[in-house]
Parts: sequence; structure tokens; C-alpha cells
Amino acid sequence: MNPIAHIDPTGLILLVISSFVGYGIGWMKPVQLNPYYLKNPRRDMMLTGLAGPVMNILLASILVVCYKVFPALFVESNPVGHLMFVFLLMNVILAIFNLFPIPPLDGGHILRGLLPEALAEQYEKVERFGFIIFIVLLITGILPRILGFFIDLVFLLITKI
Repeated sequence: MNPIAHIDPTGLILLVISSFVGYGIGWMKPVQLNPYYLKNPRRDMMLTGLAGPVMNILLASILVVCYKVFPALFVESNPVGHLMFVFLLMNVILAIFNLFPIPPLDGGHILRGLLPEALAEQYEKVERFGFIIFIVLLITGILPRILGFFIDLVFLLITKI
């Protein structure tokens, strides 16, 4: 429950430095979870992986309701409204990003739980290359395009509701 325990010094420093050039890229230490304590490890790891994105979607949904009920609060000249909009945007981005099926992201745990046992075992071998896959997707521009598409889709849905 203590967020300070999850701070990775290298990831935090990179986040601060990269924020100055326009893209805040960093990372935190993952939550330690021993799958041997779970009754049904495949299913329970998948459900655990869903917890973060579901919470991000829930928080974003609450902010969408606030936006719909109090639209004047979200004007750009209002610092609180601007902060709430940034919080909404960050929760949408985090939910979408964490659902990417690249291990060790939450989407990787979800996909592993959905795959048949034989394919799940093969998929686990990809985990050690997850960071490399992420960097390649980032450098090639694929990751920002996918994120941008889903962010635009979410905000289109928000404005149509």
C-alpha cells in the first residue's frame, strides 16, 4: 500500500529527465506476488493483472462523470479542472498501456491466463524480452500510434456520451 516502496531510483530519474523533453518515460518496481500462494495461479494471476487497469478505468470513469456534471470545472483556466483533466488522461493512458500484451505488463498476465496451457508456457519465454519489445515499439513509433488511437477513441466516446 506504500507507493514509496515501489519507487525505482533509475526509473524515477529517467521519468524526471525525459519529462523535460516532452515524454515522461519511467517505471516503478512491480508489486511482488508469489503465485504459489494462489489457489488457481493461472486464473488468479490474470485477475491480479486486471486489477490495475480496472482501477484506472474506474478512476477515469469517475472523472468523466465529474466532467459531465460540472463541465465548467474543466476549463483550461481553472487549475483544479486542468489537474483533473490531466488525471483523467493519465488514467486512460495507464489503463491502455498496461493492457498491452507484453510481459511483464498486466496485459501479459491477462493474455497468459487466457491462452491454452501449452501456448502459455511458450508465451512465458517472451517475458525476458518484454523490455526490448517495448523499446522497439517505442522507437519505431508503433507504441505511440497505438496509444494515440485508443486515447482518441476513449475521448471520442467521452464526448459522445
